[in-house]
Amino acid sequence: MAAAPIGALGPSPLRRFVRGELSQPPQQLGHGPSEDAAELLVVATPGDDDLNRLRAGEATSAVLLAATRLGLATTPLSQALEVPVTRERLQRDVLHIPEQPQLLIRVGWPASGAAALPATPRRSLAHTLLR
Repeated sequence: MAAAPIGALGPSPLRRFVRGELSQPPQQLGHGPSEDAAELLVVATPGDDDLNRLRAGEATSAVLLAATRLGLATTPLSQALEVPVTRERLQRDVLHIPEQPQLLIRVGWPASGAAALPATPRRSLAHTLLR
């Protein structure tokens, strides 16, 4: 199957961004793309039914928790896999696997010298437990 020209597949369901360039501030030390040693992980399943998606969610949870324990930063990337043609091309043309890709996860080291993340608000225990 030949690749269709951009726009030949109809309007993209993804966000459209304006063309042009924005000047970028100089990279701070420890914030460059090659300094985080990031890799992309693919969560894939043998099929694409509800049970396979549940198993993918369980695997994703285990990966995110393990990465956190090791001090790694993670970013789940699902938007491209929500578009059937993109998902199929990733499976067939990039990964060359029969399994169904369910999620991409970018894993790398957090930026050195980055500020600590602020605490997120939590409900009190009295508002969480039912009697």
